[in-house]
Amino acid sequence: MEGSEWCWNHDPAHAGEHRRHGSKGGKRGGRGRPISELARLQGWFEDLTEQVLSGELERARAAVACQLLNGARACIRDTLTAREKEELEAEIRLQAERIAALESVLKIRSVK
Repeated sequence: MEGSEWCWNHDPAHAGEHRRHGSKGGKRGGRGRPISELARLQGWFEDLTEQVLSGELERARAAVACQLLNGARACIRDTLTAREKEELEAEIRLQAERIAALESVLKIRSVK
């Protein structure tokens, strides 16, 4: 970067952005992966369907189980929505900080 002793990756001014990018993987990894959770729920729905069709499970019990699984699915969806909102808000704050920093640089340069 012109006029700086640091490259973009090592510039302390970008430490917050590096931290934010690095933390995304940890938030999405492990048991928190929505695809695996949804696949697990799908498996349960399929098992319940087979049990009802074979007569192994009565319809009323299966209906309650499906309602509970739909509640779990809604929780996954709402968690993803909240996480996306938090990430967007963090990105907006970061961009506002960057714009303020650029404006201050432009103001200093225009004074010179």
